[in-house]
Amino acid sequence: MGLFDAIKKAFDAGGIKVGLEVPKSFQWSDESIPVTVTLTGHKTEPRTVTALAFKLEEDDDDDRGTGRPGSRISTGSGGSLKYTRTETIELQPLQVVTVEVSIPLKPDAAITKEAGWVGKAVDAIAILGTIRFNSQWYELSVHTTVEGAAASKGTSKRIRNGDVSFSASFSIG
Repeated sequence: MGLFDAIKKAFDAGGIKVGLEVPKSFQWSDESIPVTVTLTGHKTEPRTVTALAFKLEEDDDDDRGTGRPGSRISTGSGGSLKYTRTETIELQPLQVVTVEVSIPLKPDAAITKEAGWVGKAVDAIAILGTIRFNSQWYELSVHTTVEGAAASKGTSKRIRNGDVSFSASFSIG
């Protein structure tokens, strides 16, 4: 294996394509965010996707307008919510598969019924990290795990937090 082949293998994401459809907005009071992931198989070889990893992250760049600039502005104060769906998806060459996923926004109420619920509840709450629930925009991304591929293939979309309301207060002195 030559140097070029080694570099190429390090960046191999399985040769698949990943698409993501998200609603225009969500609210933290919702149970979940419904999304559709579209996977398109490699040109000539079958591939196996073993996981879909989602991340909902604050997007501090509110000055984008309709275009997406080359760099992202971040204040460093954001947090993220992560969710992984482990599922085996066999993709034949150029086959298109759509997967409907509901990304949970709240800890599952059922965890209190299981043994070890305290630890699971702490883990579920810790998922939220330092997310500020009043951020206006978030970025929802999905990355795939493909058997035999060293890198992850993914995509992302912006989604608006519908819970944010703008208000102004002032006093007359």
